[in-house]
Amino acid sequence: MDSVTSPSRRQAAGPFRIPRGSLLALTMLMVVGTACSDADLLTHPLDPAFAVIDVPTGTGDRTTEINDSLAAAAPGDVVLLGTGTYEFSGVIMVPSYVTLAAPVRGTASQPNLRATGSNAYVSLAVTNTEVEAGLRDLYIDGANVSNTNGIQTSGATNFRIDTVTVARFGAAGINTGAAAGGTITNCTVANNGDAGIQISWASKQISVTGCTVYGNYKNGIDVNGDSIWIAKNTVYNNGNTDRQDSDRNGILVWGANSSGVLNVDIYDNDVYDNYRHGIVVTSTNTTVDGTWVAANLVWGHDTVNGGGVGIYVEGSDSIVKRTRNTLVQYNRAEYNAWGFHSGDGAHAWDYDTSVLNNYWPDNWIKCAEYGAGVTTISGNTTNGNVSC
Repeated sequence: MDSVTSPSRRQAAGPFRIPRGSLLALTMLMVVGTACSDADLLTHPLDPAFAVIDVPTGTGDRTTEINDSLAAAAPGDVVLLGTGTYEFSGVIMVPSYVTLAAPVRGTASQPNLRATGSNAYVSLAVTNTEVEAGLRDLYIDGANVSNTNGIQTSGATNFRIDTVTVARFGAAGINTGAAAGGTITNCTVANNGDAGIQISWASKQISVTGCTVYGNYKNGIDVNGDSIWIAKNTVYNNGNTDRQDSDRNGILVWGANSSGVLNVDIYDNDVYDNYRHGIVVTSTNTTVDGTWVAANLVWGHDTVNGGGVGIYVEGSDSIVKRTRNTLVQYNRAEYNAWGFHSGDGAHAWDYDTSVLNNYWPDNWIKCAEYGAGVTTISGNTTNGNVSC
């Protein structure tokens, strides 16, 4: 894949991290579950002196015990689950400046947390005022029992979700709601009943980096909001075949609310084999302005059903529903129906789109379809397409 050595836009964009300063040097809390040895404590990457809060061993619902430990934590503490699986039937509530973690991320057969109730999920913003609440090194299993989002952050500020698996929830795996600043890093989000990662319309300054997102019922990563950074993720096999709408893509940037979607960067992702399209930039209810799509590898979209596009840029059918100022550069889109497609004719509501220095090889209908909204086309190369 072509690389971008000096991106021309927003060098300082993402990840949007707020330094915690001395918080990581503070004490840790230990939640002891089915078992936890001294070795677990000594090998954990954070092992300064810490307090220990025992949760009684045994089976059954541990929601209350986990929440009691979280509530007792001081700012900067890490509440550390023991080995084994904790079942929870309600909402696990992580307060400000506290991280819930495990010594080792669990597996599908032995997750760290397993939902047993239809409204079971993990919240980093129960009161909508939480600051720097975090999750780390966890496998959270909705078990096809919970009907909610797996992790919710609406109202949180500068949340952190690091090395967490979220699977088998009835709605989205992670939903940011109206979060103001946050990082989702090195996570796996799979087999959830809505989008994998859902960046909601009121979110701002959210980064999603190094994640693997697959097998979700709708889009892999669903993006609204302001100043969003989507980089170095692997996104594949999202979108269920029984759906008849447009929500079956790898990465979708769309204006779902009247507040607008601004400054979304999609950089260096591997996006493949999603049911409909790879990367889509479109407006439905508002303007989408200033999207940068660069250095992505996009392949294998809808070659069976005949309509899949690697990178698709299009507006809606109203003067206020426009896709503006989209820069598409240094991408490689191959083995799709079309490598690139933008609106044309009566539906050309994308404006000032620039398509520069991309490579569109081996797409089975056409390499690229440049609509009326594409104002600059330069340096794109291709080979092996049926038509171009």
